[in-house]
Amino acid sequence: MKTPRRFLTLLAALALVAPAHAQLTVGNVRAAQCPGTKLVDVDFDIAGIATPVSVSLEISADGGTSWEVPAASVTGSVGNTVTPGSDLRITWNAGTDWSEQYSTQMRFKVTATDVPLGFSLIPGGAFTMGDSLDGISDAPTRAVTLSAFFMGQQEVTKAEWDAVKAWAVSHGYTDLSVGADKAADHPVETVTWWDVIKWCNARSEQEGLTPCYTASGDVMKTGTTDPTVNWTTNGYRLPTEAEWEKAAGGGLSGKRFPWGDTISHSQANFSNTGNESYQTGTTGFHPTWGTGATPYTSPVGSFAPNGYGLYDMAGNAWEWCWDWYGTYAPGAQTDPRGAASGLKRVVRGGGWGYSVAGNCRVANRNSNEPDYTDNARGFRAARSSVLTGGSIALTTNVVVETRNTVPLSTPAQHGTVTGAGNYTPGSTATLTATPDPGYVFSKWTGDATGRANPLSVVMDSDKTITAVFGPDPRDPDGDGLTNYQEIVVYGTNPDVADTDGDGFLDGYEVQTGHSPLDPLDAPPLVAEARTAIEFTFSSVVGKTYRIEDSPDLSTWTTVETGIAGSGTVIQRFYSTRNVPKRYFRVEEDAP
Repeated sequence: MKTPRRFLTLLAALALVAPAHAQLTVGNVRAAQCPGTKLVDVDFDIAGIATPVSVSLEISADGGTSWEVPAASVTGSVGNTVTPGSDLRITWNAGTDWSEQYSTQMRFKVTATDVPLGFSLIPGGAFTMGDSLDGISDAPTRAVTLSAFFMGQQEVTKAEWDAVKAWAVSHGYTDLSVGADKAADHPVETVTWWDVIKWCNARSEQEGLTPCYTASGDVMKTGTTDPTVNWTTNGYRLPTEAEWEKAAGGGLSGKRFPWGDTISHSQANFSNTGNESYQTGTTGFHPTWGTGATPYTSPVGSFAPNGYGLYDMAGNAWEWCWDWYGTYAPGAQTDPRGAASGLKRVVRGGGWGYSVAGNCRVANRNSNEPDYTDNARGFRAARSSVLTGGSIALTTNVVVETRNTVPLSTPAQHGTVTGAGNYTPGSTATLTATPDPGYVFSKWTGDATGRANPLSVVMDSDKTITAVFGPDPRDPDGDGLTNYQEIVVYGTNPDVADTDGDGFLDGYEVQTGHSPLDPLDAPPLVAEARTAIEFTFSSVVGKTYRIEDSPDLSTWTTVETGIAGSGTVIQRFYSTRNVPKRYFRVEEDAP
């Protein structure tokens, strides 16, 4: 068991006024995901103050429009005791808080605040409020986004109550309860909700802060009129039910208690019946504090704090909250403050007195009439986070990737691409583009460019890469039609110059308006007055050539061979008398 914290003296706890500081500033904020991991480092500087400050982190996935990404799994220079300096770092485990997500517009907001003595800054942002483990009937889960606020690290003690009350009675607060206690450093109890509201106002006035609660336009000092609340002042107040639950969770999500899913007397002051599977250890009242006369409270701070540095958020004394008890509003909420009216006010956290483990759960709800008192009801104070003596700075947009696989899409027309699919972040994909007949691969566009085929791509994010195919301009059979025209437009054979075998080249038939696929649809023969053809070709010295002819571009006969290259154009004439059609070609003889 943790040794109880040394109780702050009355003078130190209540008469302290924060000293004047130079301007606290946060700057040089930058963030980057650590290569090969799902961790994000957020680096920053804090200047203008030497004493420890509270630092919180908020995260946006939409460029700063909203700040609802959980920031529970953080380590480093975060929390309520950060020493200012340069190159401070918060490491966020994005894989835990934001699994299977991706954004190119992640922004990180670092807030540094000169925290009031005895308080913790509870960072703003989203959390899941309610119970998803044990089916608490009146606490269904819902998404709640809260503004940052300060929460008292300990329940208000009887000594603190007495000191404020002594000041208050001489300043117009005439009906504050005396309160009760086990000892001065135990939580005050036997105080009504009305008492607590007026005590918060008195403490605010005593310390030169602006009170939160008014009645008929005046600071509420007496009576039981439902107060109006100014949530933007810097005075003391009760936490809302949503604020209390987020603070109690200590940054954990989906857990029964501020530290995890089981509870024992080493963690809290409560009555352990042993009837629940999540109760362990000794049973009955707490073996240390459950002795003598009731109440069986323990000194504040007797157990380990939660992740926000708050003590006794489970057990010891039930704690009054602001809200009227009522049904949760459906859907997501921002800064909810409970029902507009009711008969009972919410109490939270369980207590020592016959309070079973289930009452100590973070999401458990209870309520009492505002004038109810007993020796197990107390409270802790809260304050709105009014950033005087504080600073906020944001990063630019950064990329954060926590998906186990990232998609690669490869749209294409007039061809196919292999290699699309889902890849492990950081792995390499290989894309191969294959054109349809009549087309050729041209280039890649989108998240990759160039003409390399195959193409290697590092999958550091989701990608869309388009293969562009164009018409094939080649004419290997020399008939005057490109491969694209032959295959796609006319349906002719790109490897045969006269597809229908009617003696006319496919290109000539198309040019003259006839079908290159129908041997009966041939161009008419034209009378030819010439009886010889001139045949010329370029030659190279040292090589020999032969000339061949063919009536059908299929069967070739040598007309002349052994023609010596001269380095100039060679000319030949051949008779065409009595020859209806004739094709010529030149071939280089083998050496």
